[in-house]
Amino acid sequence: MNRKTRSYLTIALAILLLLLLRAWSPAMQFVQQILHGRTTTVTEIVTPTTPAKNATPITIASHLPSPTPTPPVQPKPASNSSGNGQTGGTSGVSQAANAVFNQINAARAQAGLPALQWSNLLVNSAHKHNLAMMAGNQLSHQLPNEPELGTRISQAGVNWTFAAENIGESSDYLHPTNAATGLDQAMLDEKPPDDGHRQNILSNATIIGIDVLIDTQNQEVWLTEDFARTA
Repeated sequence: MNRKTRSYLTIALAILLLLLLRAWSPAMQFVQQILHGRTTTVTEIVTPTTPAKNATPITIASHLPSPTPTPPVQPKPASNSSGNGQTGGTSGVSQAANAVFNQINAARAQAGLPALQWSNLLVNSAHKHNLAMMAGNQLSHQLPNEPELGTRISQAGVNWTFAAENIGESSDYLHPTNAATGLDQAMLDEKPPDDGHRQNILSNATIIGIDVLIDTQNQEVWLTEDFARTA
């Protein structure tokens, strides 16, 4: 083999070696990235599904409104309010409503909060709302053609600066006291950040009206708790 042929062969081998090195370099870099944990991967972002409606685990087909209770509302008291409806006792209250009332005040005492006083005016507001829910067979803070919470409480004659409401329903209509206290206990057992019912119970309200309605037609128990702080 003459010198000229060897020279051409050497150049060809050099070019081939260069091409092989250039092809090999990205593969080696990828191996190095894997070894040093610097690889970039495509991660699918999965948005958590919305919690199922009425997913709170309560026995006997009881359930609370979803997703949250009506939050406290800004004061818009009626100009012709006749008072706050506060009374010293719970005379004439049904056994179920009275049991819920005692349960709420026990929880407030445990939290170091003053007891709520019973308001017959708020009971009237709560009862009308229960009737609306029964008529529509629907758990809601505002039924069609029904005023919103603040207006309802004002129309009941309460001169308020804070208002809130908890509602619930249970199919255990044959045992209304157990049904109502069970709903209320489920509210008290809520954990942050999904504890709107509990926050209403442990709020700075001063009076409360509780109504428990036994609906034999729909075989439901309707519970409404109306809270207010008076002016």
